[in-house]
Amino acid sequence: MASEFTYKIDGKSGSVEITKYVGTQNKVCIPKEIDGLPVTSIGNEAFTRRSDLTEIVMPDSVANIGEYAFSYGESLKEIILPEGLRTIRTGAFFRCHLLRTVVMSDNVSHIGEGAFCGCSRLKDINLSNCLTRIERRLFMGCLNLANITLPETVTHIGAEAFRSCTSLSSILLPESLAEIGNEAFLGCSALPGNILDRISNIEQAAMLERERMNKLKSAQPEIGDVISFGKHEWLVLAMQADKILLLSKYILQTRVYHSDCDEEMKPVDTTWEDCSLREYLNVDFFNDFSAEEQGRIVETWMENHDNLWYGTSGGGKTCDKVFLLSIEDVDQYFGNSGDYLSQKRSQWENNTAVESSLGKHLSNEHDSARAAQIEGGGRVWWWWLRSSGWDNKNAAGVDLNGSINVFGFRTRPTYSPDTGGVRPALWLKKPTGH
Repeated sequence: MASEFTYKIDGKSGSVEITKYVGTQNKVCIPKEIDGLPVTSIGNEAFTRRSDLTEIVMPDSVANIGEYAFSYGESLKEIILPEGLRTIRTGAFFRCHLLRTVVMSDNVSHIGEGAFCGCSRLKDINLSNCLTRIERRLFMGCLNLANITLPETVTHIGAEAFRSCTSLSSILLPESLAEIGNEAFLGCSALPGNILDRISNIEQAAMLERERMNKLKSAQPEIGDVISFGKHEWLVLAMQADKILLLSKYILQTRVYHSDCDEEMKPVDTTWEDCSLREYLNVDFFNDFSAEEQGRIVETWMENHDNLWYGTSGGGKTCDKVFLLSIEDVDQYFGNSGDYLSQKRSQWENNTAVESSLGKHLSNEHDSARAAQIEGGGRVWWWWLRSSGWDNKNAAGVDLNGSINVFGFRTRPTYSPDTGGVRPALWLKKPTGH
């Protein structure tokens, strides 16, 4: 019954998206039509944390399952995906602990990051022959997944894709596979030696190819160029006599700004100096570079200014190998205003920036240059800055539309699984001879 759902109608396409299930039934049948219009999408978090649901039936008209749509559905045991489904978004079935079986048609062309992450009892799943990528953390923590066949079309396995799949003893890797991300099979202790050797060979070949490309692109860059360094592409933001400032071209991953919380799972006060994201970037992320690459990264003293609009402490100076840009950095390298306090804050109304004393954003003609996509997925997302927000439980960031959010985002989301994008920055010694 339509009354069991909230929904919205897309006037352009003449279709319906389910935005929330508000019913009380354990077995849910999503209608094919509402108000005479086809139901084509399950919205973000539409069924999240409904641990009472034991069965979901979706019509073949559904082409999209949104981010975290069925996450924490801890009573779901089987999902038969509709024939018309094309896209499964990030975290769609995140931590559906009892989910054992997933039936998928060959029409699915994209499965987002972590879509089945934490489905600890998942045992049977067939993957669409239209897939070209196994995204990051897709099956991480699927403890009962014993065997899986990757389609011949797959060329890339993302970082941590099968991490901690401790029962995985058989995986058919296609000849088309060219790249395997970091720790993709970490903790897969049941995999036999011949498969581990194949994985190692693919990883080695990909590393050699990256090194070859790095050498080809080691000529003197200019501001605005995109160069390869390590495993990623980087945007050149600034140049000095002996070093260049790089910012990752894409959002490399999503993480909380600070992992500590109080007894109610709410964020605690922090600054860039003390936050867990700084520690991660300067230890785990830095260590992912080779010894030669690490030797080119310049350790730099960082000024961490107070938030000029709210007076929030930015913390003390830090000495970082890898860091996040500050509000001042972003303003400087993506259109320098010269006087931060004179900038009018704005709020967004009907996709238009309107000046307001209560506004949270700085918006100008450089918004589109600041907007960023997640690496490999093409999805636009917001990304962290190291500056404090309106208080020390919030950190500033760049919003999806590219405006600078000086009010800030929660450093550790209390309820939503969504976390901010990470675009690392670093100073790099110029190649010898330049």
